[in-house]
Amino acid sequence: MSKSLLKNTLGIPQQDSVILTETLEINQLQADILALDESLDYNNRSEIAALEVAKKLQNLDLKRYKLSYLPTVAAFYQFQRSGQRNESYAIGGNSPWFAYNTGLIGLSINQTLFDGFQNKNRIQQVKLNIEKLENSSSQLKQYIDLENNIAKSSLRNAVLNLEVQKRNLELAESVFQSTTKKYQAGLGSSFEVIQTDTEYQRASGSYFQALYDASIAKVNFYKSIGKL
Repeated sequence: MSKSLLKNTLGIPQQDSVILTETLEINQLQADILALDESLDYNNRSEIAALEVAKKLQNLDLKRYKLSYLPTVAAFYQFQRSGQRNESYAIGGNSPWFAYNTGLIGLSINQTLFDGFQNKNRIQQVKLNIEKLENSSSQLKQYIDLENNIAKSSLRNAVLNLEVQKRNLELAESVFQSTTKKYQAGLGSSFEVIQTDTEYQRASGSYFQALYDASIAKVNFYKSIGKL
């Protein structure tokens, strides 16, 4: 059922097989601790990239409205050919056509003298939008810093807890094996074997939970620096 749910989440057919190609190891998670001092580049975050695109668009709008104060100059050329004839003076209506060619070339210059302050208000509105985007970008960077600090602390704590749970698992396994050998040699009771086995299973559960938490903390850290 879990595999079927995973396939559905991944969007692959149920008939396909899912094979794990990597393993979760504590050594790899410990190596990721070295990346905690990696400098944070805000441009790697998609949210910052989206705001930067929005600011570029607003700056283009600002440039467009400012340029609208300049006069527009346009050159034009027009050519027309027309023909006519007078059938009243033609025998059988076969009089020739008389063609006339006309051409026009010119230059037009337009300058807005007064637009009711519409363009000025547009410029002020665009400047206000740019300022809003700057404030949003500043607030977002503060949030990213907070998220990154939390992700770093969470990953450190998760790896430390994983190391503790690994030692507990090794200890519980050692005790269980020792107790089992004593029981097989007739020096211990079955109750001791059951009890140590229970502790071993509990330690195994705690270890895998810590491994899962550390993996999630790793994902959150790489997400905070924009690498996911």
